[in-house]
Amino acid sequence: MNRILPMLLWICLSAGMTFAQQTFYFPQIADGRDSGAPTHWHTTIFLSNQSGALASGTVTMFQSGGSAMNISFVDDLGVPAAVANRITFQIPPGQTRKYTSVASGDLVVGYAVVTSNVPIAGNAMFAHWTNPPNETLIAEAGVPAASLMSKQAIFIDTQFGFNTGVAIANPGSAAAAITLELVNRDGQVVASRTQTLGPGQHTARFVTEVFGNMAPLAGRLQISSNTGIATMALRFNASLERYTTTFPFTVP
Repeated sequence: MNRILPMLLWICLSAGMTFAQQTFYFPQIADGRDSGAPTHWHTTIFLSNQSGALASGTVTMFQSGGSAMNISFVDDLGVPAAVANRITFQIPPGQTRKYTSVASGDLVVGYAVVTSNVPIAGNAMFAHWTNPPNETLIAEAGVPAASLMSKQAIFIDTQFGFNTGVAIANPGSAAAAITLELVNRDGQVVASRTQTLGPGQHTARFVTEVFGNMAPLAGRLQISSNTGIATMALRFNASLERYTTTFPFTVP
């Protein structure tokens, strides 16, 4: 009996630790210099621990094809924060951390997976800048921490020169069979496309690229998949210099 009780206690504690673990996703990460343009991108990641325990975990970055995104980050004190494609963090209760990519190479895009032993809050922000020496912010937008959903929708707008870019990440181990349905203001499906996104892969395209010559509309893009995926969208102006985030929402 004396040996059984410690084992039961260990099992209960292990189950509690597993239950407290958290994973969320940033469906779009961008870093590096634009090809043929005097501009570049930074991504900043904010993490905050509002629990009563030390938060230990990682932020792991992947390129669109699923390979490691080996980019450099510094923290808010200017200290290098990434090894290969991973930021390892330890955040005491009540504290916040900021990590910013340094844009030292050519542009790469992809997504990030955040794991923590206790629940934390997270947000990312990517920003478009002119190159030094006169570095000037062109635009920036927040990237929400996303969970995996098999059916969701995003508001889109292609009227008056606007366009909407949609990012989809499949961090799972199985291929995602994805159906994209363009729904107009009256709730009618006016176009549909299917695609397969391999395990660990990511894609980011404008809706006008996905559906070709489409009439301008304001509506929604419904996204359904056989497995959980993470999504987000950006609404761009006609010059593609200004943009803002639109958030996914669940649909029946």
